[in-house]
Amino acid sequence: MKDLLKWEFKNLLRSKAFWGMGIAFLVCTFLFLLIPLHNGDHTGYEMYLENLNNFNSLMLFLTGIFAGIHVTGAFEERKIQAAVMAGNSRFSILLAKAASFAAAMTAYFITSVGITSVIGFAAAEAGEMDGTFLSAVIIRALVFMLVEISYSSICILISMLIKNLGGAIAVNLITLLSVYCFGEVLLGLEWGAKILQFTPCGQLFYMFMDVSAKNMMIALAVSVIGFAAVLGLSYLKFSREELK
Repeated sequence: MKDLLKWEFKNLLRSKAFWGMGIAFLVCTFLFLLIPLHNGDHTGYEMYLENLNNFNSLMLFLTGIFAGIHVTGAFEERKIQAAVMAGNSRFSILLAKAASFAAAMTAYFITSVGITSVIGFAAAEAGEMDGTFLSAVIIRALVFMLVEISYSSICILISMLIKNLGGAIAVNLITLLSVYCFGEVLLGLEWGAKILQFTPCGQLFYMFMDVSAKNMMIALAVSVIGFAAVLGLSYLKFSREELK
């Protein structure tokens, strides 16, 4: 497993898609930041929340592309098949692929949100926060990052189901956007909002409204469960896959 992870991360760092998406996330979040910086009417904390929202918006569009290239592309380039032929178990291969996907999303989040937030807090007063700096900024950022990874991980399953690169990317984009829009609709309904809180999609909204310890624990739990569910379904598909 250790060698497989080294091989997977080496391929990730050599991937043009990884670096290209990273640059896209960073440049776009910085460009979005220029508006409140130019207007000068936002506190550092308000810009921080805007940075989280901007990253989330970009995730809906860019992650599907990256996941398609990262997973479906690996099948098309026969990297997955080569790993199986080398004697690695399918579960280990899937776990390594999911780990590298999560690592990529983590890198995108830390660099883009981290850099833009530092700029925002340095350029303006911190302003009033809904909690301490630790809970409202640091802990929220870490948990929000996990929620993003969990929500976007559905693209791993989709990319394994659809072996055509263009098709996988298209379905990833449609799925991420459709589920998110449906979540917005449910959020406006009393019964829907209660259910939504216990899903990664719902926590993409709740994390902006509730940074209580209780909600942080809920967000953390649904993120882990959501990611594990995607891994389980992906393995169910991959274990029965006839590799060609």
